[in-house]
Amino acid sequence: MPDFPELIRDANAAKASGDQDRVDSSLGALQLHLKHELPKDPLVAASCLALVTQVDLIAELEAISKGLESRQGLSKALVVSPDGRGALLEIVVDLAPGSSGVWCPHDLGRDAQLAAQIAAAVALGADLERWGVRWQVRGPALASASRVRGSSLGLAMAMAIRAAVGQRPVPEGWAFTGGVDLDGRIVEVAGVPAKVRAAAEGGIEQVGLSLNDKAGLRIPDGLTIHGYSYFEAACQELWPVGVIRGKSRISWKWVWLLLPVVISWTALLDGLEIYLQGPLMRHVLGELPADNVMVLDVPTKDIEERRWDYPDRIDALVAAGVTTIGFDLLFIEDHPADTEFADAVRRAEKAGVKVVLPKRFEDEHFLPSATELVDVGQSAMVLLNQEMLFGTVRGLYVQKRAVEGSEWALSVELLAGHLGAPRPELKGDTLSVKVLRNRLHREQMLLPPVSRPQRLDWDTPEGFVAAKDKAVLLGVVDGYADVLRTPSGNRYGVEIHAAATEALARQRGLRRASPLTELLLIFVLGLLTTLGARRLGSRRRYWAYGLGFGCVGVLLLALKAGLVFALSPVVIASILGVELSRRV
Repeated sequence: MPDFPELIRDANAAKASGDQDRVDSSLGALQLHLKHELPKDPLVAASCLALVTQVDLIAELEAISKGLESRQGLSKALVVSPDGRGALLEIVVDLAPGSSGVWCPHDLGRDAQLAAQIAAAVALGADLERWGVRWQVRGPALASASRVRGSSLGLAMAMAIRAAVGQRPVPEGWAFTGGVDLDGRIVEVAGVPAKVRAAAEGGIEQVGLSLNDKAGLRIPDGLTIHGYSYFEAACQELWPVGVIRGKSRISWKWVWLLLPVVISWTALLDGLEIYLQGPLMRHVLGELPADNVMVLDVPTKDIEERRWDYPDRIDALVAAGVTTIGFDLLFIEDHPADTEFADAVRRAEKAGVKVVLPKRFEDEHFLPSATELVDVGQSAMVLLNQEMLFGTVRGLYVQKRAVEGSEWALSVELLAGHLGAPRPELKGDTLSVKVLRNRLHREQMLLPPVSRPQRLDWDTPEGFVAAKDKAVLLGVVDGYADVLRTPSGNRYGVEIHAAATEALARQRGLRRASPLTELLLIFVLGLLTTLGARRLGSRRRYWAYGLGFGCVGVLLLALKAGLVFALSPVVIASILGVELSRRV
């Protein structure tokens, strides 16, 4: 369906033709379009207002176009009289919104009137149908405007119109002479030497004319001559910021396309992402079973006194045939039970069962463990990547570097012990644990959905046989204070480490796309949606949402391959793109 500029243009052309049937048809099409959608641009509303006849539409259009006033611009033109004398005139232009056409002084020469009409078409461009141009010539040097002939005032006329549209004055001390073709080219005119002398005598400092007319021209002292090939080049020199068709060269409305980019960069909607990504991950990837790791729930009552019980639990787990034992508990302060604790760890390792004891990471350092536990077991770090704004945990670091060295994550060390691997390796973005490979991004792994691990009862060591040939994590599972949000739902910290071990064991660890790739995708999507919606027109612009749906489909395929993109900025970029197309 045609948009407003096309409908207005058709209606004005019909009125000019005098064909009443054509007038009725074009006005009917415009008024029907207005019934479905009103323009938001006051200038477009004023253009429609000059055409419609229905009372209800007139009232609505008047409200939109209220406050839009005519604009005035002026510039100085250099012309030559029939007897060959140069003269300095002033071109005064009034632009009336809501009408079209160029009204020339009746006593102006026919060729000068035609030059003025061409100048208006070039200066206004597509806005020619939205502004009516009224202008006059002022200057005491000529007794009658009818003595002005030729196309000499075309460039000055175009400059005055562009000044009026952009509501910027032509700089002081400038005058112009030259014709303007419909393609914007500035053409040479006659009598340039006489015009230049008239400019110097009239106190003009800068003269703009055709580049061809400047060649070989004698220039009086104190006068600067500027030669141009095209009208827009002259505008750029006078107004460096540029005024094109009444708008700045850069519309600040386009800056809104940066909003989803900023949201993605600052992770402002990470709290929303968990609700989008979690269900999509479970639908696309399914939920991994927890078959390799079990959790031994440590009672929180008198938890410090539980250190006396750890040696017995370690011995019971070793006797049950577990592959490795990990603690999601920190042992920083010394305790009387640590000597027996350390002996139990040594007995486990002698029996071929690896024991992992974590360290706390703080201020770029790993805090030392209790004295008796420094030289026993395998150390690891238990730092989760908890997002700042909403506390969501969607991943963790597989390795952390500190001043005194680096430590692998608890999940990595637990998997290495479970497989009997000598040491994990990280080459580039690939984590290798024996034969298993997982792709990472900047040493971080995102968590896929994983089932809750089975729990062992602290008070029934005889039930530990259920953990035969499995890894066991000891940690606290108690109360809402320790619960964190993850793509798998609410999980305790020890369960998150168990889920990370399961994901690595099945080579299903996820990685996030690089920030640059994500930002570029979001910006390009918003830009293409805006341009596509503009091209589709007002009636079909919402089809541009298809680009957003297509992008989401591609991102789901990437998720299937283990690459995760943020989805909420994609949705926002699509919405902003369509809405922005209505305003630029």
